[in-house]
Amino acid sequence: MNVMHRLACGALGLTVVVSGMATWAPAASAAPCGDGTLSFSGGQGTTASPYQISTEADLQALRDANTTGDYDGSTHGYYDCTYLQTRNITITSGAWKHGIGFTAPAAGAWWAPFQGVYDGGGYTITNLSIDPAGESTASHRTQKLGFIGSNQSGTGALRNLNLVNATMTCGADALDAGLLVGQTLGSVSRSSATGTVDCSGATLSDFVGGAIGYTDGSVSNVWVSGSVSISLPGGFSPNSVGGVIGKADSSASIQYLIGRVTLTNSGSAIWAGDLIGRPGGSYGNSFAESGLTPSAGQLLGTGASVSGIAYGTSTQLKTISTYSGWSISAGVNTSTIWGIDPAINGGYPFLQALASSTANNNYAEIPAAILQELPAGEGNTCTGINDRPFAYNTGLTGGWKLSSAAWPNGGKGGPVCTRTLVYVGNGWTIQSG
Repeated sequence: MNVMHRLACGALGLTVVVSGMATWAPAASAAPCGDGTLSFSGGQGTTASPYQISTEADLQALRDANTTGDYDGSTHGYYDCTYLQTRNITITSGAWKHGIGFTAPAAGAWWAPFQGVYDGGGYTITNLSIDPAGESTASHRTQKLGFIGSNQSGTGALRNLNLVNATMTCGADALDAGLLVGQTLGSVSRSSATGTVDCSGATLSDFVGGAIGYTDGSVSNVWVSGSVSISLPGGFSPNSVGGVIGKADSSASIQYLIGRVTLTNSGSAIWAGDLIGRPGGSYGNSFAESGLTPSAGQLLGTGASVSGIAYGTSTQLKTISTYSGWSISAGVNTSTIWGIDPAINGGYPFLQALASSTANNNYAEIPAAILQELPAGEGNTCTGINDRPFAYNTGLTGGWKLSSAAWPNGGKGGPVCTRTLVYVGNGWTIQSG
């Protein structure tokens, strides 16, 4: 079914024809989430209309949304909202002192866990750096470190996010640390991280992992590549360190992990594992790459042997038959969660791009193709056409062609400039021809 929209653009009219999928509009009655003090690139922060994270400024606003007062459920409240990333974002403003959400048990200290939903849309955040150096320890903001520092709600979620070239320096008192999430009681799914976690200078640390420091929730379809280093013996040794997860507690449910992480000085931890430092709950269907040195030398910090948890050589981890029972296919195929291809991710499995930036969610269906039409300019040319993003944050410029037909989709007047946008992988492109 085609759905036609007409938008005004100054004196010019624009027709957008959406092919093959129904479009979405937020419910008129939905009340915005938060107290109205912040604005993002769009949306209302609800499940039906998530706040859109399209720029570094959007990320900074979310990061700092609850740092001006103790979290009590009524002040600000932006850490309870739903967010959808709509573009790849590169961090250019330097290191973050803390991530989104942080906690501390001390009386009078900041208490602002993130308890909402952050959906990365399958996009990337590149060059995220977290370094609490200079942050007042009295505020205790640095105790939980990660893109999501702390999530204290079982309904909180991080999904569909890829961190690229991320770095973390733990500071002196990072209790839970991981590139994706420091501490979570909720879910982490279909996400990845490449980078380093450096807790070698910490004198007070607890659970450290490449992707997640501590979880008592659900973790599935996560991979991490990089290094984790912890403090030398003599200080307060970390309780547990893991290539992917530092500690999984008794209610955790974990599956479909891939860890390619080098652990440094893991002997100073009580529990150290190349996959999970201190495992708990239920877990399986996961792999860590063997031969990375120095490393823990065991998959799980308890030394247990669990069916479905295994080492794999680099060759084995690049072979699709290794992943029996996984949602995986050869090459790019958005009907599976994972893909594997010699030309992608160095031949290791990769998380497939979402069929749309909101796949498997109830909000905002993205069409597979959009035909855009604008009246031709003076002299019947398409030069200088205003190609601001008319719909769906397409944000593409150029590609307009003069059509001899008058408004191909039935409108009157002409000639007209047209272009077709198609959604491929996790982004828009101008269709050639």
